[in-house]
Order: sequence, then structure tokens, then C-alpha cells
Amino acid sequence: GFKTVATNANFIHVNFGSLSQKIHDKVSNYVLYRHNFSHPSLLEYARFTVAPKDVMKDVVELIKKAINS
Repeated sequence: GFKTVATNANFIHVNFGSLSQKIHDKVSNYVLYRHNFSHPSLLEYARFTVAPKDVMKDVVELIKKAINS
């Protein structure tokens, strides 16, 4: 799995590690998310706004395709 940061907000921070650029290239045209942070504690993280389950399933599928491509 990937590292995440616990939050009570409507978003999730995910650290994709060495797959970060590959995943960004795959999802950037389909999903609005933030992937560049200047704060040292978030340098390696992307932030996704949490959407309804069916939408998030699509995001997960895009990430899986990126990992397997």
C-alpha cells in the first residue's frame, strides 16, 4: 500500500513514492488534485479531494492502470 496522512477533512494525502510521476502522468487529465507542496512534511504527497464512492473507484482504477503500465 501507499503511505497516507490521517485527516478529518474532505481530502486525503497519499505518498506514491517512486511511482509518483507515473501516477501523476496517468491521472492528471482526469482528476483534479494537488501534487506539489512546499512544506517539508508534505513534499512527497499528493492531495485528493474525497468524492462519492463510485467516483473514487474510478480514481483507484486510474492509479492501478498507472502502476501496471
